[in-house]
Amino acid sequence: MSNISKLTLRSNVLSVARARTRVVLVKNDMVNVLQEAPVKDTPYIINSLKYGRPSFRLKRRGGYGFPESDAFWFTKDDTSGKVKLNCIVEVFRAEADVQPMMIKNTSLILEYNSGAEKVVKTLKITQSPSVNQTNILQDIYAELDINDKELKQLTEALTDPGKAPVLKIKSELWWKKPESTVPQKDSEAAVKPASSASRDRLKMVSRAAAARSKSAVSRAAAARSRSVASLVTEAAVVPADDKPQKLDLEHLIVLHYGKDDSAVFGDITEQYEVLDFKWKHESIIKDEMYTIYYRPTARPDTFYFLPQVFRIKVNEYSGEPKISIAMIPGENPELIEQFRIIISIQIVPYYNPKAKKDLFRTLNNISGGKIKYCNLSLGGYNSASFSLKPEYSGENVVFRGKISEKIQSIDPVNGFTLSVDCTLESFDFFKRELINGFIIGDIIFDLIEETKDGENVTSSPPIPVELDISKLGGIKVGMEIIDNDEEEVTFPKGVKLFNENEFPITIKGTELILLSEIGNTIYDADYDIGNSASWPLILPEKSSGSQDVLLRQSDINNISEENRYWTKLICEPHGVSLNTDSQSTIERIIDYASGDPQIWELRVGCPLFERWDDLDDSLLQPYKLLDKIEVEIKSESGKTLGIVLAKNSPFQIIQMARSISDILKTQQINSRQYQYRVRSHYILSKTDWTEWKDPDSTAANFLDVQPQLLTN
Repeated sequence: MSNISKLTLRSNVLSVARARTRVVLVKNDMVNVLQEAPVKDTPYIINSLKYGRPSFRLKRRGGYGFPESDAFWFTKDDTSGKVKLNCIVEVFRAEADVQPMMIKNTSLILEYNSGAEKVVKTLKITQSPSVNQTNILQDIYAELDINDKELKQLTEALTDPGKAPVLKIKSELWWKKPESTVPQKDSEAAVKPASSASRDRLKMVSRAAAARSKSAVSRAAAARSRSVASLVTEAAVVPADDKPQKLDLEHLIVLHYGKDDSAVFGDITEQYEVLDFKWKHESIIKDEMYTIYYRPTARPDTFYFLPQVFRIKVNEYSGEPKISIAMIPGENPELIEQFRIIISIQIVPYYNPKAKKDLFRTLNNISGGKIKYCNLSLGGYNSASFSLKPEYSGENVVFRGKISEKIQSIDPVNGFTLSVDCTLESFDFFKRELINGFIIGDIIFDLIEETKDGENVTSSPPIPVELDISKLGGIKVGMEIIDNDEEEVTFPKGVKLFNENEFPITIKGTELILLSEIGNTIYDADYDIGNSASWPLILPEKSSGSQDVLLRQSDINNISEENRYWTKLICEPHGVSLNTDSQSTIERIIDYASGDPQIWELRVGCPLFERWDDLDDSLLQPYKLLDKIEVEIKSESGKTLGIVLAKNSPFQIIQMARSISDILKTQQINSRQYQYRVRSHYILSKTDWTEWKDPDSTAANFLDVQPQLLTN
């Protein structure tokens, strides 16, 4: 299986500026206002609402047919190699209609045995966002740095049922009696909040809570084998006056995981594998039709995802297509018609931003809202093969390319090299096709499906390889968030796009997604946010301006009414292309072509000098005083050579050279482009230079010139 940690496809994620200051952790000074100590585990009914002493469990990730696991996993930093243990503990009530009471001063402690030694480690709590679901109070994010020795001990303990590591959660539940009491009905327990403010605190409702969601995340029953125990210690059952009193809560979660659980161990070892991962696909029909092809991985937050098309990679420095051309001689180097043109084209996968958004929608729908957003990787395959379209293959077609049948590795950034071998005549056809854009062939992946019976290999649908020098892969678009000036608004105003390249580009649109993310958990996503920009946009070269793309006002109004809170904006420009003339682009590529120039000889002569002794005096009379003739030859590249013809040297041989660029641009094997001009020298005077002239024939290897007559 591919290493997905190194093949993750990056999206343009913009953090909402106010998210840092507006995210609110659970307050530590909140006190539950009750008539009696909440020592019973049964719910307390207050104004027809149910409240209860909270319990604790590990949050679940994935599910609904996708890989599911506890939110308890190891990560390894690719640069430093340091390992970190991560977990998310959920504060909840088992009953769907019971709200947990408030807690504070929570701590998480990991205990496990290593030989005869008992190891005790306190985890660092990083965030504790509240959750907008009746029976869930908050999620507690915690982490622990693990050294190599501890990692070995802990992984052995977690996979050994006899060692039973324990995650101990300690917390305090503070309560006090109300300042004044009101007699309650028999149907109510003797507890009641003193005021609406107290009731709000008890319910843990906070407008600025970072994880406020429109739709609550449903929870499947925990599938891991573990036992849970709760302890309550009351410091003072009967309060003195109305001072706050404390109950110490302690909850134990016994941890045990199988060695095949790569959702837990995947980052620290390659020996763990999870089975039953199959490829799925959805055909999307919109203004353009495409297929999304995806597969779950061992990590609930990562999916393999195939590209929609392969394109020519852009040269990030020049903005030109990453294409190189070489011309090599055939069996007889003297015959230019036997020369071969070798074209190397760097090809990269292209992921349509619309397809990515449709994948997120699909996962959200089929997972019941549990997978709203995820990391995407190119992986889950053994090899990939390339095949030419029939119209571009075989011996009887104009264009013929020789390409490797198998491509063992396709890098998501650098892609692969497509090498095309064609004749000089067919290069002209290939050049025209590059300018107009065409599909040269398809990539087919040998996809790996992991099942309980072992691995199966199936073929992907053909993924087109598009060669179009105006539609390139990897063109960079810079962007930054535009903050909203209104203090109470919890979403950005829009995005500023700017060109990071040394060449102008065109952008046809952007796909936007708003996320509510705390830690590694996505609590909410909005896929329908739009913008009010006029497309397409043309951005001049680097440092020459930018373009603001503002969120659509109607969508902003809807978001404001829903009172949801957002921390990230995903912005994916699409239809990004070079804003340059395709013909000029291909000519610049040809200018860099490599290969030895074609050397040929041009005989330049003056028939008058060559036959001087044989001509009649009447014909020679006007030229009696002619001394010599100057001739200048200008080659295709603009280089000028000069020669002198006279009676004693009536002709000269000049070595001419046709560059590879000249040959490929003209596509004429025998075409020898040059210009010439003449000046005649008489004994007492000389004429002016003639205008530059084209020869009568570009196929001939000789040039005859005539002297000019003196004018009075």
